[in-house]
Amino acid sequence: MIELKPGVRVLGLTVPLLLVIQVAEGIWTGESKTLVITSAMDGTHTNGSAHYRGQAVDFRTNTLPPERVKPVIAALRTALGPDFFVLYEGEGTSNAHAHVEYRPQEAY
Repeated sequence: MIELKPGVRVLGLTVPLLLVIQVAEGIWTGESKTLVITSAMDGTHTNGSAHYRGQAVDFRTNTLPPERVKPVIAALRTALGPDFFVLYEGEGTSNAHAHVEYRPQEAY
């Protein structure tokens, strides 16, 4: 199951990000948790952020047991492969989340 945090805008996400969401949903479902998208084409990010190009998405991690957060993020990183940058941002804060962005290693 996938939920959007109120205000999240997904219109304009690129095709690779649709794959990211599908893969993440499978991983969160394996943890018996709902995948919550907390940011996509919305929000305030650094200048030049991949969010504004539809190439980044953030997922809520505070619904996972604390001991499962890093293994879940590692599983996401492994499943997506080298064309995706996966980062655990805000660790230890109320804003902790998984940030995923599309960064292809080679041109297609």
